[in-house]
Amino acid sequence: MIFITFIKKFIYSNSTLMKFKFSIFLLSIIFVACTQKPNNKGEYVIKPNEQSKEIRIKYKENGSINYIQQYSEDKPDGLFLNFHNNQNPDNLTFIKNEKNTGTGLVFHNNGLLNNVGQYIDGEKTGWFYVFDKNSVLTGKREYIIIDGKSYMNQWIQYDHNGEPDKYSSSYISLKPIKDTINKGEKYQLKISLEASYFKQYMILIVGPFDENFKLPENKKCDTIKSSNYIANYSTDKYKNGENIIRGIVQELKRNDTGTGYSVRNIYFIKKFYVF
Repeated sequence: MIFITFIKKFIYSNSTLMKFKFSIFLLSIIFVACTQKPNNKGEYVIKPNEQSKEIRIKYKENGSINYIQQYSEDKPDGLFLNFHNNQNPDNLTFIKNEKNTGTGLVFHNNGLLNNVGQYIDGEKTGWFYVFDKNSVLTGKREYIIIDGKSYMNQWIQYDHNGEPDKYSSSYISLKPIKDTINKGEKYQLKISLEASYFKQYMILIVGPFDENFKLPENKKCDTIKSSNYIANYSTDKYKNGENIIRGIVQELKRNDTGTGYSVRNIYFIKKFYVF
């Protein structure tokens, strides 16, 4: 919640927003004053010096700003910002190799934050925080990248009291007895399906998965049945220093035909230390 408060104050304090709009206004004047005519894409271009990136601005037919984009060697590279028809920001991101990279922000039509999160090579990663038009946090969604593509791993919706609405959410919790153990001790981890999507069955799979949660050839994993959406995992196989556990919580739902199951995976990574 500290992170959320910081983001909201950083973006939406009156002074910050006024400075932002004033900066855009100054940019508009600079573009109009320093560029005689648009390029073949309809963009007005400014390049402050030979070492800097180009800044391009495009206007809509009604004279309002469509977008502002940094370019390098005639390719989008850096800040990208486009606007709603009322000139409030629509979304802001950074482009690298023609893909969203780093922090991305999307705004409601009234100028308040809609959602914020991180991108790697154009793919969402980590937690994205979602707000309503009154700047109230309504939920968050976790994305992980598997085989180069984003997968929405967990999501939490909040009720009007700011508490997780477990009926419309899907997420797990990881609770170790200790994050740091002495050599010879067992490492113990409690995995709970706090909010179930299918609301029927859960199993836990833990193994020597790689970063894409693929099991190497000839390697085995542990499969643990849950009791009331809770599974306990323990191990005494580890090394000194940092250890990483990768696992999958599988939600299962029997198909209406009774001939099979629908499956939803929630992936997790947990680190622990041995001294």
